[in-house]
Amino acid sequence: MTTSKSLGLAGLALILILAGPAARGQAFSFGGEVRAGESYSRPLKDELKFCLLPSPDSSGWTISISDSCAPDAPNFAMIATPPYRGPNPIYVDAWHFLPDARVFSATRSFRFVLNRRDHAHLFGLLSARKDAAEILAEAERLGKGVGEVTVAESVLAPGTDPKQPRLLRLRFKAAIKLPARAGSL
Repeated sequence: MTTSKSLGLAGLALILILAGPAARGQAFSFGGEVRAGESYSRPLKDELKFCLLPSPDSSGWTISISDSCAPDAPNFAMIATPPYRGPNPIYVDAWHFLPDARVFSATRSFRFVLNRRDHAHLFGLLSARKDAAEILAEAERLGKGVGEVTVAESVLAPGTDPKQPRLLRLRFKAAIKLPARAGSL
């Protein structure tokens, strides 16, 4: 019995070695810097892109995974990363870096769907005001990609309201993990 189990584990190890990264998914690590009003994009796999999209008022950026970094493109991370109301880790806003802010750490973790079809499905559930447990279960099921953005440095400037500063510059590191089979967009 032990021999059979050992051969099974050895066979599985051999399959994983031969299959390489495709069996385990694909990971991307990179860093960058953006200044107020600038966007950042980096291609991932197939048509997926990592994007930092600037807020219109220069108060920060939105983390987006999508097939386009256009401001009106569907954000695959926004739809799969709760909470859906209130502060969300995909928003990197200047006020998060104020000394008394107790919202997020420098590291933002998020999930994302892999295509427009899954985005539309979750968006439909949210629009129909379905049960929160159902929406969260679907977000967990469909949010197969995971990511993390760590803010290494932020430079703030006063805004017109002292409680609403502007974010002038952001230096970050990102780690994105796609599942073994990313599916079609």
